Amino acid sequence: MKRVILCFDIPIGKNALRIKIWRWLKKLGAEQKMRSYWVLPFSDKNLVDFKSICKEITKNGGEAEVIVGEVA
Repeated sequence: MKRVILCFDIPIGKNALRIKIWRWLKKLGAEQKMRSYWVLPFSDKNLVDFKSICKEITKNGGEAEVIVGEVA
């Protein structure tokens, strides 16, 4: 099954951003696999949503990447 994965790191002291991202991910229905590792089934919409979150994190001093892959 093809998945879209968001991995990120938000610096200490950016609690408002952390909460904003957490709420956004919950609203999308993303599944948290590890502390900063979230997964959704692949779709163009989910890919765009994760890229938007990635952009928000990086513009606020964090690091993030979106990965598309297959789960065995």
